[in-house]
Amino acid sequence: MKVYPRNVIINVQNNLYIDHAEEKMCRICYENDEDMSKLLSPCACSGSIKYIHDHCLREWIKTKNIRMKNYECELCHKKLFLKRLYVEEKFRLLGIYDKNYKYCIDIFLYFFITNILAYIIYSIDISNDYLLVNSFDNHKDKYLLKIIKNKQKIHENVYIYFYLSFTIFIVSMFYYTVSTLLALYYLKRKLLFLKLIWKTLLCCLFSSSVFIYFFMLYNSVGDFQTASVFIFCSCILSLVNWPLMKMYCYYLNQDILIINDKYNKTEILNATINPLLNLR
Repeated sequence: MKVYPRNVIINVQNNLYIDHAEEKMCRICYENDEDMSKLLSPCACSGSIKYIHDHCLREWIKTKNIRMKNYECELCHKKLFLKRLYVEEKFRLLGIYDKNYKYCIDIFLYFFITNILAYIIYSIDISNDYLLVNSFDNHKDKYLLKIIKNKQKIHENVYIYFYLSFTIFIVSMFYYTVSTLLALYYLKRKLLFLKLIWKTLLCCLFSSSVFIYFFMLYNSVGDFQTASVFIFCSCILSLVNWPLMKMYCYYLNQDILIINDKYNKTEILNATINPLLNLR
Protein backbone atom coordinates (compact mmCIF):
# COMPACT_ATOMS: atom_id res chain seq x y z
CA MET A 1 0.00 0.00 0.00
CA LYS A 2 1.27 3.50 -0.83
CA VAL A 3 0.64 6.41 1.50
CA TYR A 4 0.90 10.07 0.37
CA PRO A 5 1.01 12.48 3.32
CA ARG A 6 1.40 15.75 1.38
CA ASN A 7 4.38 15.03 -0.91
CA VAL A 8 6.03 12.46 1.38
CA ILE A 9 6.00 8.96 -0.11
CA ILE A 10 6.60 5.78 1.85
CA ASN A 11 5.98 2.14 1.19
CA VAL A 12 4.36 0.27 4.05
CA GLN A 13 4.38 -3.50 4.33
CA ASN A 14 3.91 -5.31 7.63
CA ASN A 15 4.65 -2.00 9.44
CA LEU A 16 8.19 -2.01 8.02
CA TYR A 17 9.83 0.70 5.89
CA ILE A 18 11.15 -0.86 2.68
CA ASP A 19 13.51 0.84 0.23
CA HIS A 20 13.37 -1.02 -3.07
CA ALA A 21 16.63 -1.06 -4.96
CA GLU A 22 16.06 0.14 -8.49
CA GLU A 23 18.06 1.67 -11.29
CA LYS A 24 18.30 5.44 -11.07
CA MET A 25 18.00 7.57 -14.24
CA CYS A 26 17.23 11.26 -14.61
CA ARG A 27 13.94 11.78 -16.43
CA ILE A 28 15.26 14.99 -18.03
CA CYS A 29 18.73 14.12 -19.33
CA TYR A 30 18.40 10.30 -19.15
CA GLU A 31 21.75 10.01 -17.37
CA ASN A 32 22.57 8.28 -14.09
CA ASP A 33 25.81 10.15 -13.47
CA GLU A 34 25.83 12.03 -10.13
CA ASP A 35 29.11 13.94 -10.52
CA MET A 36 27.45 17.29 -11.23
CA SER A 37 24.53 16.84 -8.79
CA LYS A 38 22.76 14.03 -7.04
CA LEU A 39 19.69 12.23 -8.30
CA LEU A 40 16.55 13.08 -6.36
CA SER A 41 13.06 11.67 -6.07
CA PRO A 42 11.37 14.96 -5.12
CA CYS A 43 7.72 14.19 -5.87
CA ALA A 44 5.12 11.41 -5.95
CA CYS A 45 6.20 10.06 -9.33
CA SER A 46 7.40 6.45 -9.37
CA GLY A 47 8.96 3.96 -11.72
CA SER A 48 11.19 5.17 -14.55
CA ILE A 49 10.23 8.84 -14.03
CA LYS A 50 10.90 8.86 -10.30
CA TYR A 51 14.39 10.41 -10.40
CA ILE A 52 15.74 13.70 -11.62
CA HIS A 53 19.08 15.50 -11.22
CA ASP A 54 19.11 18.42 -8.81
CA HIS A 55 20.54 20.77 -11.47
CA CYS A 56 18.16 19.49 -14.14
CA LEU A 57 15.18 20.17 -11.91
CA ARG A 58 16.40 23.68 -11.10
CA GLU A 59 16.91 24.49 -14.79
CA TRP A 60 13.45 23.13 -15.58
CA ILE A 61 11.85 25.31 -12.90
CA LYS A 62 13.78 28.31 -14.23
CA THR A 63 12.26 27.80 -17.71
CA LYS A 64 8.82 27.91 -16.09
CA ASN A 65 9.60 31.37 -14.68
CA ILE A 66 8.04 30.62 -11.30
CA ARG A 67 9.37 30.52 -7.75
CA MET A 68 10.65 27.16 -6.58
CA LYS A 69 8.28 27.03 -3.61
CA ASN A 70 5.30 27.41 -6.00
CA TYR A 71 6.43 24.73 -8.43
CA GLU A 72 4.29 21.60 -8.80
CA CYS A 73 5.27 18.48 -10.70
CA GLU A 74 3.41 18.42 -14.02
CA LEU A 75 2.75 14.69 -13.63
CA CYS A 76 1.79 14.08 -9.99
CA HIS A 77 0.97 17.74 -9.11
CA LYS A 78 2.92 17.58 -5.84
CA LYS A 79 4.94 20.50 -4.52
CA LEU A 80 8.62 20.12 -3.74
CA PHE A 81 9.89 19.38 -0.28
CA LEU A 82 12.33 22.23 0.39
CA LYS A 83 14.79 23.19 3.09
CA ARG A 84 16.19 26.74 3.13
CA LEU A 85 19.46 27.96 4.58
CA TYR A 86 17.81 31.12 5.95
CA VAL A 87 14.31 31.76 7.23
CA GLU A 88 12.18 33.35 4.50
CA GLU A 89 11.57 37.08 4.93
CA LYS A 90 7.85 37.79 5.30
CA PHE A 91 7.85 41.60 5.50
CA ARG A 92 6.21 43.52 2.65
CA LEU A 93 5.32 47.19 2.25
CA LEU A 94 1.68 47.96 1.53
CA GLY A 95 0.92 50.20 -1.42
CA ILE A 96 1.26 48.02 -4.53
CA TYR A 97 -2.13 46.85 -5.76
CA ASP A 98 -3.52 44.41 -8.32
CA LYS A 99 -6.46 46.66 -9.27
CA ASN A 100 -6.23 50.12 -10.90
CA TYR A 101 -9.12 51.56 -8.92
CA LYS A 102 -7.11 51.04 -5.72
CA TYR A 103 -4.42 53.37 -7.07
CA CYS A 104 -7.13 55.96 -7.76
CA ILE A 105 -8.29 55.71 -4.15
CA ASP A 106 -4.67 55.85 -2.97
CA ILE A 107 -3.79 59.02 -4.89
CA PHE A 108 -7.05 60.69 -3.81
CA LEU A 109 -6.31 59.99 -0.14
CA TYR A 110 -2.70 61.11 -0.62
CA PHE A 111 -3.60 64.55 -1.98
CA PHE A 112 -6.50 64.93 0.44
CA ILE A 113 -4.22 64.29 3.42
CA THR A 114 -1.38 66.47 2.10
CA ASN A 115 -3.79 69.37 1.53
CA ILE A 116 -5.17 69.02 5.05
CA LEU A 117 -1.65 68.91 6.49
CA ALA A 118 -0.62 71.91 4.38
CA TYR A 119 -3.52 73.94 5.74
CA ILE A 120 -2.68 72.89 9.31
CA ILE A 121 0.96 73.94 8.85
CA TYR A 122 -0.21 77.24 7.33
CA SER A 123 -2.56 77.88 10.25
CA ILE A 124 0.17 77.20 12.78
CA ASP A 125 2.64 79.35 10.87
CA ILE A 126 0.29 82.33 10.51
CA SER A 127 -0.48 82.19 14.24
CA ASN A 128 3.28 82.46 14.85
CA ASP A 129 3.67 85.44 12.49
CA TYR A 130 5.05 83.35 9.59
CA LEU A 131 7.94 81.91 11.59
CA LEU A 132 8.44 79.04 9.13
CA VAL A 133 8.61 81.25 6.03
CA ASN A 134 10.73 83.81 7.83
CA SER A 135 13.26 81.12 8.76
CA PHE A 136 13.45 80.00 5.12
CA ASP A 137 13.89 83.56 3.84
CA ASN A 138 17.44 84.61 4.67
CA HIS A 139 17.55 87.76 2.51
CA LYS A 140 17.20 91.24 3.90
CA ASP A 141 14.47 92.20 1.40
CA LYS A 142 12.38 89.15 2.37
CA TYR A 143 10.90 88.59 -1.11
CA LEU A 144 9.62 85.14 -0.19
CA LEU A 145 7.89 86.40 2.93
CA LYS A 146 6.32 89.31 1.03
CA ILE A 147 4.93 86.99 -1.63
CA ILE A 148 3.47 84.61 0.97
CA LYS A 149 1.85 87.56 2.76
CA ASN A 150 0.65 88.76 -0.67
CA LYS A 151 2.26 92.17 -0.30
CA GLN A 152 3.41 91.88 -3.93
CA LYS A 153 -0.23 91.40 -5.10
CA ILE A 154 0.55 88.31 -7.18
CA HIS A 155 -2.29 86.02 -6.22
CA GLU A 156 -4.63 85.99 -3.26
CA ASN A 157 -4.01 82.31 -2.41
CA VAL A 158 -0.35 82.12 -3.43
CA TYR A 159 0.57 80.96 0.08
CA ILE A 160 -0.96 77.50 -0.48
CA TYR A 161 1.65 76.64 -3.17
CA PHE A 162 4.51 77.11 -0.73
CA TYR A 163 2.90 75.16 2.10
CA LEU A 164 1.69 72.39 -0.20
CA SER A 165 5.12 71.78 -1.75
CA PHE A 166 6.70 71.93 1.71
CA THR A 167 4.16 69.38 3.04
CA ILE A 168 4.65 67.01 0.08
CA PHE A 169 8.41 67.13 0.65
CA ILE A 170 8.04 66.37 4.38
CA VAL A 171 5.55 63.53 3.75
CA SER A 172 7.88 61.98 1.17
CA MET A 173 10.93 62.09 3.46
CA PHE A 174 8.82 60.67 6.28
CA TYR A 175 7.63 57.82 4.04
CA TYR A 176 11.14 56.83 2.92
CA THR A 177 12.48 56.99 6.46
CA VAL A 178 9.68 55.03 8.12
CA SER A 179 9.40 52.37 5.40
CA THR A 180 13.17 51.75 5.42
CA LEU A 181 13.30 51.59 9.22
CA LEU A 182 10.35 49.18 9.30
CA ALA A 183 12.07 46.93 6.78
CA LEU A 184 15.29 46.99 8.82
CA TYR A 185 13.35 46.21 11.98
CA TYR A 186 11.52 43.17 10.58
CA LEU A 187 14.12 41.76 8.18
CA LYS A 188 16.73 39.35 9.49
CA ARG A 189 19.35 39.96 6.78
CA LYS A 190 19.62 43.72 7.19
CA LEU A 191 23.02 44.30 5.58
CA LEU A 192 22.02 42.42 2.44
CA PHE A 193 18.80 44.45 2.25
CA LEU A 194 20.73 47.74 2.51
CA LYS A 195 23.16 46.56 -0.15
CA LEU A 196 20.26 45.92 -2.54
CA ILE A 197 18.08 48.96 -1.75
CA TRP A 198 20.53 51.86 -1.27
CA LYS A 199 20.66 52.92 -4.94
CA THR A 200 16.87 52.98 -5.22
CA LEU A 201 16.59 54.87 -1.94
CA LEU A 202 19.12 57.53 -2.99
CA CYS A 203 17.43 57.91 -6.38
CA CYS A 204 14.02 58.45 -4.76
CA LEU A 205 15.40 60.84 -2.14
CA PHE A 206 17.18 62.87 -4.80
CA SER A 207 14.16 63.01 -7.12
CA SER A 208 11.73 63.89 -4.31
CA SER A 209 13.75 66.89 -3.09
CA VAL A 210 12.56 69.42 -5.68
CA PHE A 211 11.50 71.77 -2.87
CA ILE A 212 15.07 71.91 -1.54
CA TYR A 213 16.59 72.55 -4.98
CA PHE A 214 14.39 75.57 -5.69
CA PHE A 215 14.93 76.81 -2.16
CA MET A 216 18.70 76.68 -2.74
CA LEU A 217 18.19 78.55 -6.04
CA TYR A 218 16.29 81.30 -4.27
CA ASN A 219 18.91 81.53 -1.52
CA SER A 220 21.72 81.85 -4.05
CA VAL A 221 20.00 84.53 -6.20
CA GLY A 222 17.65 86.19 -3.73
CA ASP A 223 15.33 88.27 -5.89
CA PHE A 224 11.61 88.52 -6.59
CA GLN A 225 11.69 86.35 -9.75
CA THR A 226 13.49 83.41 -8.15
CA ALA A 227 11.17 83.62 -5.14
CA SER A 228 8.19 83.28 -7.49
CA VAL A 229 9.86 80.38 -9.34
CA PHE A 230 10.58 78.72 -6.00
CA ILE A 231 6.93 78.88 -4.90
CA PHE A 232 5.19 77.83 -8.10
CA CYS A 233 7.66 75.39 -9.74
CA SER A 234 8.48 73.49 -6.55
CA CYS A 235 4.77 72.89 -6.00
CA ILE A 236 4.09 71.69 -9.54
CA LEU A 237 7.16 69.43 -9.75
CA SER A 238 6.47 68.00 -6.27
CA LEU A 239 3.49 66.18 -7.76
CA VAL A 240 5.94 63.54 -8.99
CA ASN A 241 6.61 62.49 -5.38
CA TRP A 242 3.58 60.19 -5.21
CA PRO A 243 4.67 57.93 -8.12
CA LEU A 244 8.21 57.99 -6.72
CA MET A 245 6.94 56.62 -3.41
CA LYS A 246 5.04 53.90 -5.28
CA MET A 247 8.24 53.05 -7.16
CA TYR A 248 10.20 52.78 -3.92
CA CYS A 249 7.51 50.53 -2.43
CA TYR A 250 7.63 48.26 -5.48
CA TYR A 251 11.42 47.92 -5.59
CA LEU A 252 11.68 47.41 -1.83
CA ASN A 253 9.28 44.46 -2.06
CA GLN A 254 11.14 43.12 -5.10
CA ASP A 255 14.45 43.27 -3.25
CA ILE A 256 12.96 41.22 -0.43
CA LEU A 257 11.86 38.61 -2.98
CA ILE A 258 15.41 38.59 -4.37
CA ILE A 259 16.75 38.01 -0.84
CA ASN A 260 14.42 35.02 -0.48
CA ASP A 261 15.14 33.52 -3.89
CA LYS A 262 18.57 34.48 -5.16
CA TYR A 263 20.38 34.92 -1.84
CA ASN A 264 18.81 32.05 0.08
CA LYS A 265 20.23 28.64 -0.75
CA THR A 266 17.44 26.12 -1.18
CA GLU A 267 17.97 22.40 -0.84
CA ILE A 268 15.53 20.12 -2.65
CA LEU A 269 14.85 17.09 -0.45
CA ASN A 270 13.86 13.58 -1.42
CA ALA A 271 10.19 12.90 -0.96
CA THR A 272 10.90 9.28 -0.02
CA ILE A 273 11.76 9.86 3.63
CA ASN A 274 10.69 8.70 7.03
CA PRO A 275 7.72 11.01 7.84
CA LEU A 276 8.54 10.79 11.56
CA LEU A 277 11.65 12.88 10.94
CA ASN A 278 11.03 16.63 11.17
CA LEU A 279 13.23 18.12 8.47
CA ARG A 280 11.50 21.48 8.16
